[in-house]
Amino acid sequence: MIIAGWGKNAKKIAFSGINRCPNCKNWAPTNVYELATKASLYFIPVAKFNRKYYLVCSLCQAGWELDEKAKETLLRESVTLPDEKTAVGAWNTLSTDYATLLRAAERISPGSFEGFLKAEWLKVGGEPPSDVKADAQNTMDNLKEEPGKDRRGTLMMKLLDTAAQRTRERYGQLAGDYVTLRYTMSLGDDGPQ
Repeated sequence: MIIAGWGKNAKKIAFSGINRCPNCKNWAPTNVYELATKASLYFIPVAKFNRKYYLVCSLCQAGWELDEKAKETLLRESVTLPDEKTAVGAWNTLSTDYATLLRAAERISPGSFEGFLKAEWLKVGGEPPSDVKADAQNTMDNLKEEPGKDRRGTLMMKLLDTAAQRTRERYGQLAGDYVTLRYTMSLGDDGPQ
């Protein structure tokens, strides 16, 4: 008696970064999947054919078929990225830290900004960088020199930088830099969803 079978099989082959999904409009991890028809003999796979590649949003599970060139580009770029778990952890840390810092900073006076930054560093058990006093002073001096300048915008950038430094300390330079870049892009795109 011969037992044979066939069917489709989807396999995740690479993490392709944190990107804005055109379907759900969220910034989410995306992955490259291979969908192939396979034939088996006695429950042992013997052949794969009709291979297609898809970029899939991990949040809404929407997928888009990739042509050969796009697949190769994504696979080549994927080797330069942090792994998915690290990237997602760093993204969540950065976004939470930034939101917390922003909410707290909106309630402080310009004169107490340095103390605020130091206290935020100490809350997470980290030692503030030696230049935190200079950074805080420069931020406040710039606001004084340019009275028309948007205080909120300047504070937002300083707070994002602080959150990014803490993310780099926790997850390493590669993950911290990658996530900071993607998060900054999301802020310019009506903010992360």
